[in-house]
Amino acid sequence: MDPTGIARRIVTFAGVASLLLAGAASAAPASTDEPALARLVRDALAGAAPGTVTVDEVFRRIRLALRDRSVLTRLPPNEQAVAVDTRGHIAAATEGTRTTVNVDLAAGRDSVVLIHNHPGGRGLSPADIAQLTDPSVLGVIAVGHDRSVYAASLGRGFEGVSYPTFMRFVSAAGADTRRRISGELSLAGEVYESHLEHMVSSALGQAGMIRYQSVLGDLRRKSFDLFGNVFDRIIEDVAREMKADLKRARARH
Repeated sequence: MDPTGIARRIVTFAGVASLLLAGAASAAPASTDEPALARLVRDALAGAAPGTVTVDEVFRRIRLALRDRSVLTRLPPNEQAVAVDTRGHIAAATEGTRTTVNVDLAAGRDSVVLIHNHPGGRGLSPADIAQLTDPSVLGVIAVGHDRSVYAASLGRGFEGVSYPTFMRFVSAAGADTRRRISGELSLAGEVYESHLEHMVSSALGQAGMIRYQSVLGDLRRKSFDLFGNVFDRIIEDVAREMKADLKRARARH
């Protein structure tokens, strides 16, 4: 993706094309045909002072909004995505499929936070994290239908690292996490698989490659805690190896 080489760019979550419905930056009240996620975000950011809408603030406000469980019942079974600028304006709103969604961003637009929903409640995918390599993307947030919320932005460990190198680290973290989990005979496949993305993001966060925040829904948290000691050890081991690899990569340059 070369954001400076085209007039408009399409940010793709989960890496597959889907139905696109581009929106314009607006602070107008929600319309009846506005995507449900856009309404959730608009309501969550109501009253936010212009210029204060950061990844942390959006994450915090969405968490508070999800205390009202009825909010989740309004989300559709497919993915939707919203781009919000630092003034709290909806810059784009998009409809997608159950597993993929695109966001159409105009070149030269203000920096944005990308928010999308995950009907299955799982964490940020490599394709989600890849959006952080776009200079105009301040952060990426996923809202699970189980009340899980995940947020990522670039960390200090990213400084001096090229985008291709960053994505190699993301890919390697996923492979390393899978490899280490496969050696744990106590883990049922479906259990660890449902937490894989969260574990990879946690390792990237501990290694300093991203700033990662998450709140797991009640059932997902209980599932994670069943193997919490094992999961935490694997996350720490993957992060430790990533830090060593990053140090070696920088030494070569």
